[in-house]
Amino acid sequence: MGITEKELITSKNNPTVVRFSKLGTKKYRELEGLFIADGEKLFFEAVNSKLEIEYVVMNSAYAEHEKSKIRETLEDAGYTDVTLLTLADDVFEKITTEKSPQGIITVAKTIDFSEKYNKIYNNEKFFTSPRNLIMLSDLQDPGNLGTVLRCAAAFELDALYVCKGCVDLFSPKTVRGGMGALFKQPIKTADSATEEIKTLKSMGVKVYAAALDRNAVELDKLDIDRDESVCFVIGNEGSGLSDEVISECDGTVFIPMSENTESLNASIASALFMWELFKNRRK
Repeated sequence: MGITEKELITSKNNPTVVRFSKLGTKKYRELEGLFIADGEKLFFEAVNSKLEIEYVVMNSAYAEHEKSKIRETLEDAGYTDVTLLTLADDVFEKITTEKSPQGIITVAKTIDFSEKYNKIYNNEKFFTSPRNLIMLSDLQDPGNLGTVLRCAAAFELDALYVCKGCVDLFSPKTVRGGMGALFKQPIKTADSATEEIKTLKSMGVKVYAAALDRNAVELDKLDIDRDESVCFVIGNEGSGLSDEVISECDGTVFIPMSENTESLNASIASALFMWELFKNRRK
């Protein structure tokens, strides 16, 4: 056991290269139980977050100057079973999903958010202090989800609920967009938004749908007590939230904006809702 280094791989048909190239698709990520994090920052974030790293893949140019540093970082962090792979630059291109790759990809085990949430977050203490929550329903753009993750970490969101129907959390674009937030942010995956809303309400959480109807309240005029637990539910980029989800919430809220603007990007809207919760907590 230890940090293992393999000889330079020069063939695009190498079985390991073919295997990792398929991790760009959800089907193979689920089959392998692995995902890729592309870039140097994400490598260091993965190490700092103690992810279960199996491989670190580098292109020749990067490995020539940085392999020793990468090995030392892993050893200092206590990793004992990681394989370092060096690929010819053109072979590395088969795995990376970036247009201008930095030359390093981390291959790690997917995070079991259900287990993590149940063991760490979903306990009595979790709901006794003020809670700032966001729930995502049917969000489809991986870049948007990545930005939401990054904002969630920035605004100290207590938990991000990602419901079935949303884009995969381990999509390379989501991982990249989150800039490491995926590894640290408390996340709960849920099969049903409506059932999760019912559960939150039973715990005393006020749940508001981000939707525009005749009863909707402007976000900056919503009366939130500093110690109140609140969850905002954000819907699909194009169609918003379903009537079923909206009807299950305690009310609706919207972000006031210029009449000449149709709507905000889902990730930007989420950030504004998070900021409102963050600001309220700091009063």
